[in-house]
Amino acid sequence: MVKVAVIGLGNTLLGDDGVGPRVVQELKTRPGSLPPEVEVLEGSGSYYNYWDAIHEASHLIVVDAVMGGGSPGSVYLLSPEQVTTGSNGAIDHEDDFFGILQLATWRGHRPRVVLVGVEPKEVEFSLELSAEVEGRIQEVIDLVRRQCNAFLKGGPVTEKITRC
Repeated sequence: MVKVAVIGLGNTLLGDDGVGPRVVQELKTRPGSLPPEVEVLEGSGSYYNYWDAIHEASHLIVVDAVMGGGSPGSVYLLSPEQVTTGSNGAIDHEDDFFGILQLATWRGHRPRVVLVGVEPKEVEFSLELSAEVEGRIQEVIDLVRRQCNAFLKGGPVTEKITRC
């Protein structure tokens, strides 16, 4: 059975680092915006809290701020390998999350994963997203929806994987 989990990573107290939780909040407030086979989670706190969702999902879509060198608000679609190579300035909490994925692999479960990343402008104490990142929220939501639908239909990544 195909099950997709959308996980928004980030810290809402650090400005643009909160883009992942913000996208998840928007998805949760729009009834019917995603099929019932999609579970939407805000990835705050220990990632071990989400072990069941990660272990039960056949596909994961992770939304997070990613320092890829583009202009603020740039949207990336990345494979986990592109993030874990260290070549893109990934934000620290991603290391913990991808460690959980590695643990799942060791236990014999490897969900298919894509990361939807948004280039931050400011990662410092603030409860607000920058205008550049805020202006891309709907684009990110639309990308997540398209990717969910593609995964549920058994298809490949529907967008071109970009490199940072």
